[in-house]
Amino acid sequence: MAADVLPESRCEFLEQIRADAGFPAHHQCRIGGGDVVRRGFIMKTASVSTAIVDETKRGKVLSMRRVALGAVTGLIASLIMAMYAMIAALTYQGVGFFTPLYHIASLVISPDHMMMSMQQADAGQSFAFYAGPALVGAAIHMMTGAAFGAMFALIAGAARLRGIAVLVAGVLWGVVVYLSSAFVLLGLAATAFGSGDQIKNMGSLVGQGTFFVEHVIYGAALGALMWRAARRAR
Repeated sequence: MAADVLPESRCEFLEQIRADAGFPAHHQCRIGGGDVVRRGFIMKTASVSTAIVDETKRGKVLSMRRVALGAVTGLIASLIMAMYAMIAALTYQGVGFFTPLYHIASLVISPDHMMMSMQQADAGQSFAFYAGPALVGAAIHMMTGAAFGAMFALIAGAARLRGIAVLVAGVLWGVVVYLSSAFVLLGLAATAFGSGDQIKNMGSLVGQGTFFVEHVIYGAALGALMWRAARRAR
């Protein structure tokens, strides 16, 4: 029998003696069935496998953090967008300060409060407030903003965007959200919830120019917030 190839029990026994004496362990052992394997290779393979598992876990954790960051920044950006929409509604549109919230809420409830707010604005009362519909509209708007923010965070992370590129990408993302909402998603939502034309044609009712600017503001705010968050994390 070769000196460096031993039955498993003898191999383990002699290796223990060598280890106690301070000598390096044998690199070969005969293991069940007569196959010869190198322990150094086994240990290296195990180390690589562990590293792959650890990297996978780190990747999942990082993705979850990106989603959370995107959701939070998307929610904040949606509030900035909503503020612009409400100021526009109060000023040059003249339909009432809270009307955008009632308009959004009409996805799931009656559009009556939207119509009443517009009528009140025509009568000179631009701040007609109905708490329930306002909260519903705000909740829908913020959840939508958070969802689009999470999607943007995953895309930006996959593309490894850094610095000013995040801000530019955020503006472009706002344009993408505008196009998809105005021409696809709002129509699908109106059909799914049986909401009617006030949702399907939201862009036209608001004014496509204003609707476009709202979404660019959303994208710019989203990109700026994520850029700032990334800089603070360094």
